[in-house]
Amino acid sequence: MQRVDGQESVRVSEGMRRLADGRMLAMSELPVSDDYDQFAVLVPAFDADERARVEAAVDALLDRGCLAFVCVGPEAEVLEDGIDAIIEARGAFEVVTTSHAGVADAVEFFALCAGGRAANLVALVDGHPEVVAALEAITTAA
Repeated sequence: MQRVDGQESVRVSEGMRRLADGRMLAMSELPVSDDYDQFAVLVPAFDADERARVEAAVDALLDRGCLAFVCVGPEAEVLEDGIDAIIEARGAFEVVTTSHAGVADAVEFFALCAGGRAANLVALVDGHPEVVAALEAITTAA
């Protein structure tokens, strides 16, 4: 077991951890798995190509039950605007988006606030070791 926000968490499988509050944290990369529903997602925006790949996956994420998008990286604000346009076109106004240029801010918001803490967490950031390390640090006791 590991500590999360002062509580225990259990690693369920490689890349998957059950948090003490019952939520699941899955770390993956694009494309998106069909294994999740009712979740918040941390998406990378470190360059224009990556931003475009994420935007191409937004409809699939919404169809699978994504409740919140947390964008991280230098292109995060532009990605958030693109996601907002898709959400608006679909009329999915209950979906929340945020953007964070800094990894620490993004990971903290994602782990502690995203999805109203009711959702499972999916971090599509396996290609970014600094983000994975920050996630593991915030979800594991020191």
